Amino acid sequence: MNQIDSYIQNYNIHEMIIALDDHEHNNLLNIIGRFGMLNVCIKIIPDMYEAISGQVRIDILNGITLMDINPDIMTEFQSIMKRVIDMILSFIILTLLFPLILILMIIISLNSPGGIFYKQVRLGKNSVRFNLYKFRTMYVNSEDTTGPIWAEKNDPRITSAGKVLRKFHLDEIPQLYNVFMGKMSIVGPRPERPHIINNLIEEIPYYIHRMKVKPGITGWAQIRGTYDANLQDVYVKLKNDFYYIENISLFLDFKIILLTVWTIIKAKGH
Repeated sequence: MNQIDSYIQNYNIHEMIIALDDHEHNNLLNIIGRFGMLNVCIKIIPDMYEAISGQVRIDILNGITLMDINPDIMTEFQSIMKRVIDMILSFIILTLLFPLILILMIIISLNSPGGIFYKQVRLGKNSVRFNLYKFRTMYVNSEDTTGPIWAEKNDPRITSAGKVLRKFHLDEIPQLYNVFMGKMSIVGPRPERPHIINNLIEEIPYYIHRMKVKPGITGWAQIRGTYDANLQDVYVKLKNDFYYIENISLFLDFKIILLTVWTIIKAKGH
């Protein structure tokens, strides 16, 4: 393994093809997790298709079907356009929602003691830490006894106003500031706390592949109703996040934004 690391770095390798015997498939995720962060496009024989992500890009080499596990995420032009769209949309939406933001600030302050905004450290692209902002929906110091845990349906830590904000996703509005500042994108996998991510990486070695793109306010997993209350739910959410990463495009972002708006209108948020 160490020799492969050195070979990739010394010879500027861009693509890596993995061919394992059947009895070695249990090692596949560990291998991908190790080499996946070396900026190498990994390709494998597609009999582990369902185990990795559900849907990935297909390539052909000398008549052999391969799966791209770490393809080039987006072209430079697409990346620039995605950033420009994020800045324009976040600024316009924040401007249009300013009256609503003022009303929500008053409601939150009257509903329960504590600050209006909630700041929390999350991990962004390439595991870089940043402060994520939300409207406060929980009682102050609600995690003092439990520590960092996943939110649950009918969570007793959530205030009455917070339940309404979460139902209509209004608590996410301050994250538009994160988008405008470049820490997040409108569309992408949801950012998680370092403590939770570290635990998940131990359970799911390939989870770190999720950190190759900027986190988002909404994403493919969210519009498909994925709600992670346990490890099994995380696997389902991860499958949807990987689908987005492997198929990322401006068109897919536009589709997700439209479906998110429709979800909010139908008030089916968690």
